Amino acid sequence: MNVTHQEPPTAGTTRAATTLARFTLDGAPLPPVTDTLPLAEQTRRALLSKCKQLALADEPGMPDAAIWRRSPAFWAKDDAGRPRTGHEHAFFLPTDEDGDGRLDHITLVAAMGFNDLERKAIGALRRLTFGNREPLKVELIQARSAELAARSGRDLINHETHETHEKRSTDLGVGSNGNDAIGSQEPGVGSQEPGVGSQESGVRSRFAIVPRVSASPRLPSSPLPPVPFSLLPVPLLLAESREWVSSTPFIATRYPKLRGTKRDRPEDYATPRDFARHVLGQELARRRELPEVVAIDDVDVMGAAGLRPVDFERFRNKPGDDGGRRPAGAFRITFALPVCGPLCLGHSCHFGLGLFLPAAEGK
Repeated sequence: MNVTHQEPPTAGTTRAATTLARFTLDGAPLPPVTDTLPLAEQTRRALLSKCKQLALADEPGMPDAAIWRRSPAFWAKDDAGRPRTGHEHAFFLPTDEDGDGRLDHITLVAAMGFNDLERKAIGALRRLTFGNREPLKVELIQARSAELAARSGRDLINHETHETHEKRSTDLGVGSNGNDAIGSQEPGVGSQEPGVGSQESGVRSRFAIVPRVSASPRLPSSPLPPVPFSLLPVPLLLAESREWVSSTPFIATRYPKLRGTKRDRPEDYATPRDFARHVLGQELARRRELPEVVAIDDVDVMGAAGLRPVDFERFRNKPGDDGGRRPAGAFRITFALPVCGPLCLGHSCHFGLGLFLPAAEGK
């Protein structure tokens, strides 16, 4: 067994309990859903820039490499500069949550948790430059801890009151007056091993951070009447379902293998969509935290606008990326048991591609 030497934690690298943060976007016009990938990339760049500003304010002259090591969930590399594996680093997930075809929310998810520096950067993000338009206004509406999210939905639903609601909002990083408090410490909030779903609830999750609990909205400054937690809105990408359908195209993580003992069968790559479906099935089979897959069916178009994979930006803004040339498709996945979101799979899944949402009932 190989044992990797780990350096002692440095300032700014303390593991935090916060594993999810959500923003609303405001601008005229908002980006179209086809710009999911470039908007996600720009969000990451903006947060890394905030980390740099904050780090240099504390230690002027710090080299970039040292700063990036202090923001591991955003940087997505280890201390040696190698890409992280295991999908515990941050996912940047832009979504259209009012169905108008334009991106109005961004959700950040990191099973490894956001450390102090990253949480301060999240709290400091106010504007997002994107394209040739006016900068987008960004507002933090939710931050949530692994421990709070891992509590049973039954406890929160049956005992939710104005006082407990307000207290939880502060625990989650949102002040009772609606202002974010993500940069503050969270005493008494522990962590949970990533990738382990709640067994008691009978629901498995792509991450161990989203239970059978509604997401907390931004709290107004006026007093709130007692409202059951179950009546608060749940973002669709964080809901639970047995059936999940493509919101953005799934991009294959590899090309067909034509030689060797592990070569693909000709029927598996008869068409680009056939191969994308084949690779999707293989990826799902490797995810031991997910239940059995009952079926993977083709979907012709995505969303109310009837978009196809070719309509989306699929090339990342980095040298050598070939995402736009890889086999792609849209699919419906049916699991044997309910799964809690977010469910993100395939190439560029950390930047919003391969995002699946719960399928509408009866469709």
